[in-house]
Amino acid sequence: MAKTGRVALAQTVFHNKESLVLIRSVKRGLVLHFLFFKNEIRDFDAIAKGEDIKLPSEQLELGRGLIEKMSTPEFEPERYADEYRERALAMIEQKVKGQEIKAVTPAPRRTRQVVDIFAALKKSLETAERPQRKATADQPKRKRKA
Repeated sequence: MAKTGRVALAQTVFHNKESLVLIRSVKRGLVLHFLFFKNEIRDFDAIAKGEDIKLPSEQLELGRGLIEKMSTPEFEPERYADEYRERALAMIEQKVKGQEIKAVTPAPRRTRQVVDIFAALKKSLETAERPQRKATADQPKRKRKA
């Protein structure tokens, strides 16, 4: 593939859904990209974007403040974990040890209570803390880029 400059297209089933994929050569390996079928693509111009909606400046400032407070200067992939995989591995480990695995009962259905999103954002901003970067002895803190 690398020498021809071509890619491969294929259809595969992943999580009970048929998917269109593209396979390409990258650094002596293969990379798989999921694509969309034609019926899954919408014309961007047909999507309502709220251009005629005017938000109060208080709401805009609240949103900006929340984004600023919850943002970090750089993406830190080590802060994220595949929790689904960790739970699955823990269940497998339980099963290997001969322990019984019990299905978790589903959470009760929520009532159809109308939520004031503005009040919820305000509360989030009050309680949110900026994620702290963990510096180690051999890794000094980086300065924020302008």
